[in-house]
Amino acid sequence: MEPEAGRIVAVDDDELSEGNEIERRIEAFKMEVAQRLDALSGELNSCYLPELKRDPNLAGYIIVEMTVGPGGKVSSGPTVTESTLRNPAVEGCVVTMVKAQPYPEPINGQFTDISRVFQFGAF
Repeated sequence: MEPEAGRIVAVDDDELSEGNEIERRIEAFKMEVAQRLDALSGELNSCYLPELKRDPNLAGYIIVEMTVGPGGKVSSGPTVTESTLRNPAVEGCVVTMVKAQPYPEPINGQFTDISRVFQFGAF
């Protein structure tokens, strides 16, 4: 006998609970990474302000991407994948500071790609 359309035949509560737990852990990981990168804002100004003195119109954003692996270690990157700032000194300084930041252990010890936008100037 075929089950009726839309009818739940069986649900494994353990699988549902495990899926929800993984989703919670992923969200917690994302939030922790965001908080750590947000905490860099003052330090990142030390990259930007000297260049702003040289060019008072300097403004824009930088997108930085990296991969965090087991132990929270940066396994590739960070690299600037897009920039409207177009200032190698600021970009290089930001990359150095982002790489030096400690990161949490990714979920299940897997490699996790992270992309972050950093804005500089008046927006």
